[in-house]
Amino acid sequence: MKILQNNIRYKLNNKRLATARAFILCFLSLVLFLLPLNVFAQNSDASLYAQPASGSITLGSTFRVSIFVNTGGRDINAVDVKVNFPPDKLQVVSPTAGQSIVSVWISQPYFSNTDGVLRFQGGIPNPGINTSSGLIASIVFRARQFGGAQITIDDDSKVLLNDGLGTNILSKTAGAQFSIVLPPPAGPEVVSPTHPDQTQWYKNRNPLLRWGSVGSAQGFSYSINKDPLSEPDFSSEGTGTQVGFENLSDGIWYFHLRALGPSGPGPTTHFAILIDSTPPAEFVPDVKPERKTTRKTPIINFITTDAASGVDHYELKFIEQDNPQNPELTPFFIEASSPFQAPELSPGIYDVVVRAFDRAQNITDSVVRLEIIDPFIKPISELGLTFGGYFMPWWLVYLIADILIVLLALLLWFLIKKHQSVEQVLADGLHWIEHEIVHDISWLKDRLRGRKHIDFDISDKKEIRP
Repeated sequence: MKILQNNIRYKLNNKRLATARAFILCFLSLVLFLLPLNVFAQNSDASLYAQPASGSITLGSTFRVSIFVNTGGRDINAVDVKVNFPPDKLQVVSPTAGQSIVSVWISQPYFSNTDGVLRFQGGIPNPGINTSSGLIASIVFRARQFGGAQITIDDDSKVLLNDGLGTNILSKTAGAQFSIVLPPPAGPEVVSPTHPDQTQWYKNRNPLLRWGSVGSAQGFSYSINKDPLSEPDFSSEGTGTQVGFENLSDGIWYFHLRALGPSGPGPTTHFAILIDSTPPAEFVPDVKPERKTTRKTPIINFITTDAASGVDHYELKFIEQDNPQNPELTPFFIEASSPFQAPELSPGIYDVVVRAFDRAQNITDSVVRLEIIDPFIKPISELGLTFGGYFMPWWLVYLIADILIVLLALLLWFLIKKHQSVEQVLADGLHWIEHEIVHDISWLKDRLRGRKHIDFDISDKKEIRP
């Protein structure tokens, strides 16, 4: 008998073990089925990028920028690329797609030198393409204005996965930044003690320019205007080697100079002068959640514009009105960006001064008044809480809370009783009205039938004969 029991127990254990093994096998199969999607196939999303990513371009010259796609190890079958560029600085000469990975164009490459935009839309036949540097298109630009020019790939661009669903897997874009410079001096070398750096903005509206003498020069011809590649005329301005200009307006000016020799005018040198004497536009900072708040670390938002050189940066300072000389708060301006979270402030009144700088270091200050107040009820750890400026220990808080609960319960009981009383009065009134109506109807019936008036008591429905 014991052997039989052991046999049965052994078979049951084997059956349980087999069931457990089957469960584990199913679980592992499921995990291994899902892992290639999440672990083993660690494919990244696609990216679009421009090459070259930076460079120095001579004003008036042309240069090529190519747009590439990195599919992140996955197969794609379509792209929709939108490229933005500054139309005042660059001009598209030709968008070319001759060597592109795109073999089917949905529409011809589109560009607008007015809006500063290009667009390329096309597809790749099945099975698509998997590449880390697939050329989509090349663009030939002309540098038309001195200064910096940024080319960006718009966030609306798409790279579509070859999955039959058109899934957009674009996650990253990288544009290009170019510096457009004047041609190297072809004539006399020009310098300026007032505006020495041709890429730097200055407040000074009165530039002074100097140049070296040329051995065979019989004089010099020069001009100043806002045309970067203008040529001075052939009239000599004399043999002097410096000239000054006064009260020039804001903007980019170009000084053009060439020597006049026995054999005629020489080549021209161009020199850029960047002037911005106007501070950034007036603005009003915004305080969140409110200018009067219990929050000790409010958020300060600010933004403004500058017409000529653009806003360079912002600086910010807190001035405590109760103690303006407080050195522990903000003894000087600190550089800040919007939104700015204030350091923890004690209750009090503060002036928040936001200072905007443009690239010529002109400044505009804006001041907003901020008041930090204590909350009406404020807990103080295990001791108690302050209520309207008065401290109460927790036992007193609980006692007052209990009293308030009892008072609220009594008020509720009173209101219920009052409601019941009103309901009773209304019920009695309705009962009387019903009685009067029945009485009047009965009287009318008796009059119409010519019978003796019979009255009814509505409460017990019995006849009452006079």
